[in-house]
Amino acid sequence: MAKRKLLAVFLVTEEVDTLVSFYRDILQLKVSKYEPGHSAWFETGAVPLAIHRPEPAETEGSDYTPLASTIVWLQPDEDVPTVVKGLAKAGVELLQPKNAQNYIYFRDPEGRLLGLRQPR
Repeated sequence: MAKRKLLAVFLVTEEVDTLVSFYRDILQLKVSKYEPGHSAWFETGAVPLAIHRPEPAETEGSDYTPLASTIVWLQPDEDVPTVVKGLAKAGVELLQPKNAQNYIYFRDPEGRLLGLRQPR
């Protein structure tokens, strides 16, 4: 059986700076990277928490972050195309971003958004 590694948990919002203030100032999480109005990464132990604004696939230079409240990112130990074949065979609907070579989105049975990504 293939192994999956939890890569990151993304909170997707239009209000990046408001959430950053909450997680940084109220919950006292340490910010490791912050681009005001766009994204922030927090040191939370083994798995980082990221806050990111949604970006449509058509946005120039975008990594495509769909509008969803939460995205759980997983890193497979095999290549993404191999995993994609297995998911498709199991009947999982795949959401393929344009020009994405190393990641793909899909949903769990209750509609939560998940992503598989391999480092470049």
